[in-house]
Amino acid sequence: MKAPVVIAVTVNWNRSGDTIACLQSLKKQTLVLNQIIVVENGSDEEPSFISQNPYNDIEVIDTGANLGFGAGANVGIRRALELGADYVLVINNDTVADAHFLKALIEGSQKAGFEISAPLIYYYAEPDEVWSAGGDICKLIGLPLDAHHRKNPPAELVKRTFLTGCCLLFSRHALKSLGLFDEAYFMYYEDLDLMARALEAKTCVGVVPSAKLLHKEAQSSGGYLNPNERYWSARSLMRYSKRATRWWNAVPLWAHRLISIGLWTFRLLLKRKPEALKAYWQGIRDGLRTKQADQPVSK
Repeated sequence: MKAPVVIAVTVNWNRSGDTIACLQSLKKQTLVLNQIIVVENGSDEEPSFISQNPYNDIEVIDTGANLGFGAGANVGIRRALELGADYVLVINNDTVADAHFLKALIEGSQKAGFEISAPLIYYYAEPDEVWSAGGDICKLIGLPLDAHHRKNPPAELVKRTFLTGCCLLFSRHALKSLGLFDEAYFMYYEDLDLMARALEAKTCVGVVPSAKLLHKEAQSSGGYLNPNERYWSARSLMRYSKRATRWWNAVPLWAHRLISIGLWTFRLLLKRKPEALKAYWQGIRDGLRTKQADQPVSK
């Protein structure tokens, strides 16, 4: 049987040291990648990733501007498909992969018939604690009730309806049938948007727990509860919520959002984060004002 063509895509925006560490772990895989693509997404740091890149056999695509995660990832995905990829691994640059990660992920996905899959993701700072094991979308509120199953991670292959965009293995068929990330999400919720489309299309999605990945949380946004993180999280959630609203779930969905907004406001006040609170409310306003495109999915 012919071995599948597997190409990895990662998006770099500043923090080139993290990207290089990620590449080093991908280079050490027991199942060798056919190609690695780094999308240089308009970084403004010096020295740049391009000047520090230690590998001359990876492909670097310079976008010339920060397109946001979804659009940046799509640049790399399109290139991977052009190169004939059977599988495209979209992986955050602030991750470090176990040496057997890719082999386990491919083999597990093929065994279970997953068209989209993810590894078991652990905290980089606490490598024995699970950061994400996937979740399941509740259609009434349009969100996973337990997005990551951190307390009860699976030991065996398991189907999910939500996987975090931190690391996703796509089959070529899934990308061709579902389309790519919605580029209107500059940061956050582009993964949930895509997972909601996969659920609607009855695409087989799941977690391969034997594949292990470490994640440095919220690096691209400046860290947890950072104003930038709060702004984009709120804005993208409002955009997604408008898309997820149907006549039969409008009341529970928006009741949930109002409660969530109140709790986040109280939390940020309690933690004395005035700038983050201001950014959070600005994100809510901008997300509600943003018009929905008729065909937002880039294919």
